[in-house]
Amino acid sequence: MIETALDQAWGVEQDAAYELLKIDPTTPAGVIALLTYACDYDEATHGMGWPQDVRANDLSGTRTWQYFVIAGLVDILPKPMPRVGTLNLSGPPVHAGGPLL
Repeated sequence: MIETALDQAWGVEQDAAYELLKIDPTTPAGVIALLTYACDYDEATHGMGWPQDVRANDLSGTRTWQYFVIAGLVDILPKPMPRVGTLNLSGPPVHAGGPLL
């Protein structure tokens, strides 16, 4: 009986992981939230919570869940995202000790 309950819970957990792969964050905050959740869950499960053998129709073989999260973010990040602050890239890089030359 307990094994059946564990199997059912595992199935629900896996389904939720696959649903997260369908999410395309539309803001920088959404990207950070998805990555933070993924890292926190990975830490809590000692790297064993996410599906490891995920198949995609356009790939041969399988990939990890993390691969698909990263690939999804690569697909959306080049698109224009709303600005949440300003970044001045007109001068040389600067760190706390002064300019990097």
